[in-house]
Amino acid sequence: MDDIKIVLPCGFYCKYEYFRNNKEKFECPICKTHYINTKECLNMTRNRLVLSQSDVENAKKDLDDCTTTLKYYEDDLEHFIEEESNILKNQIDLRREELKIMVIKKIDDYYEGQLKKIEQEKKKKFDKFISRIGRIKLLEKDIYGFNISDKNDIQTQIDMNIKLFRTIDNATILAENLKVTFSKSIYGLREDSKNFDVSTLFGELYLREETKRIFCICSNFDDKQANFVFKVNDISKYKGQEEFKIVSNPCIFRNFEWFIIIQMEKNDIAVILQCIRDQKNDDSSILTQSEIRFFDYKMNVIDDFTIKSKNDFSIYPECVLLRYDKVENMINDIGFYDKKDDSFTLNILIKVDPQQIMAIDSEK
Repeated sequence: MDDIKIVLPCGFYCKYEYFRNNKEKFECPICKTHYINTKECLNMTRNRLVLSQSDVENAKKDLDDCTTTLKYYEDDLEHFIEEESNILKNQIDLRREELKIMVIKKIDDYYEGQLKKIEQEKKKKFDKFISRIGRIKLLEKDIYGFNISDKNDIQTQIDMNIKLFRTIDNATILAENLKVTFSKSIYGLREDSKNFDVSTLFGELYLREETKRIFCICSNFDDKQANFVFKVNDISKYKGQEEFKIVSNPCIFRNFEWFIIIQMEKNDIAVILQCIRDQKNDDSSILTQSEIRFFDYKMNVIDDFTIKSKNDFSIYPECVLLRYDKVENMINDIGFYDKKDDSFTLNILIKVDPQQIMAIDSEK
């Protein structure tokens, strides 16, 4: 992308890398007779077009990489699912032999129940893959059948490229999530203390995947806000623990790494938004407004319930969004807890625009 030719206000061209390596305003690297405002230059119609076209091409490459890997799993789908199931069966077999002397009858009964559960999960996983790969293929068909004619005016081409880019991004998210399902087993056999409660003694099948991919929406033209979704599954297993720390996968936004952390220390549970900046970055402010949002049944944001906070991450790299004194209170918080899959989910909108945030504060 750094090699893309950007037209300058003076009519000359330069590579996009100049805009990545410079601040908001810099001297023209070609004629050296004027200064260039980065945002104004990149928002010139022709530049918006080439950048949107580049986004589409890069997104296509990412999608191709994901679907190529998925084809590898698809060619021998039953083998990969069977292999994962056999690992679990072997673990259960070994545990059964270790505990047979204590509770032979109960252990054997529970063993059969676990095998049945594994078989059910095999079918679910198989059906899930077939369903999702079908959706991905339909999206691929739409993407590669989407024609943007040069006869359209430039603004129409830009809008169509942006629409195509979003479709590709959705397909890539589906493909990446499905790829993770096979690149790493998400189930495990939990070990626990040796007591006479068979389910606790033997071990339960549980979802080992603690976080979902953080979903982030941003673009080259509006890099002032992004939406994060962070989900922790099987949250009840943290009951009774005195200390724990759950860290989300990183999300890259405005060239910074963002994390959501749930951490318990000394009967204090903090939900934290963290920003890690590269030491090479300048010292400009990262004044950010974060909003924990709630949705109605139509998925519209309920403004009255929005929890807002503000922080300059260039000074304080962490911002506490919520606090609890125990896991039970997290589970009782119906705004975030889903009893169906024992999950805790946060929907967070972050806005990084120091001038706008300061203007809003001054109006207050």
